[in-house]
Parts: sequence; C-alpha cells; structure tokens
Amino acid sequence: MRNVQLLSETVRLLVLELRNKALFRSIVKKYPNVPQYVLRDIFRGDDDPVFAKFNRLTWRKKVLEVNPKDFSPNTLEKFKARGFGERVPDNMYVHNDKERTAVQQKVASSRSAGSNEPVIIIDRVDGYDLWEGWHRTMVLLKTGDNGERPEEWDAVKINAWVGSSPRKM
Repeated sequence: MRNVQLLSETVRLLVLELRNKALFRSIVKKYPNVPQYVLRDIFRGDDDPVFAKFNRLTWRKKVLEVNPKDFSPNTLEKFKARGFGERVPDNMYVHNDKERTAVQQKVASSRSAGSNEPVIIIDRVDGYDLWEGWHRTMVLLKTGDNGERPEEWDAVKINAWVGSSPRKM
C-alpha cells in the first residue's frame, strides 16, 4: 500500500511539473520582451499582472556602478531598515536571512566586481527599485562602506537585469 501511495504522489508531482513547464512556456510567448531570467523569478504559476507591467519595459543586462543613493527612496529605506543585511526589522520576515547574507558575503568575496548573479532592477524616475537580489545587493553595496553615510559610500559594480521605460515609472 505504501508503494502505491508513493507512486501516486510521484505521478501527481510529475503532472504538476509538466503543467508548470507548459504554463511557463505560454508566459514566455505572451511576454516576449521580458527576459526569461526575470520571468522565472516572478513566475508563481498564474498569469500575474506583474508580467504585463514588466513586458512594457525595455530590458538590458548590464553592470551598474552604484552606491545606495542611486536607489529609490523606498528601496534605500528598506536597505537602512535592514542595516544593509545586518538585521531584520520586527515587522519583516525574511526566510533564513542570516544564512543567506553569510552565503552572499562568501560569494562576493570570491568573485570579481560586477560578476555576481544578476539582480533584477526597475529604473524609475526616483532611482533604481530593487525587485530581486536583496541579499546580493546589500552585501555588495556594503563593500563600498567608507565610514560615511550610506548615500556617500563608494560606488560598487553590480551585475543586473535592468528594466526601463521611455517614460520612467
């Protein structure tokens, strides 16, 4: 009986995986302007309105030279609230935060500037909005800490997919 249950569960998971792959292929076709790297990050198994917003953007993979002041006030406030990876505020839950930050510190120390796994950024009128890659970005930005206020830290290189609009959002 146990073997039948395991087989049944395995088949169920395989069917779900095939459905998700088919759905992802249809999303890729529907939103051709969004890089697959970005789509994979926002793919949740449904046709999220975020896809349509992201499809209107022009996407370029590039190495940015930035410091915290280059980010939107909203993103900068989140960086500061988290102490650039040193803490998680009480009103925020980040799964395995300390471990993930430690991993990114280790990765950052072993790679050359700008060779990180890409983060996902939206270029807005008020600065860059960080969509994905918070641990990587905070760790990398902290390498520019020169003892001044974060807005005055040295610029660092960050590999990113950047979505921008002719009319910045």
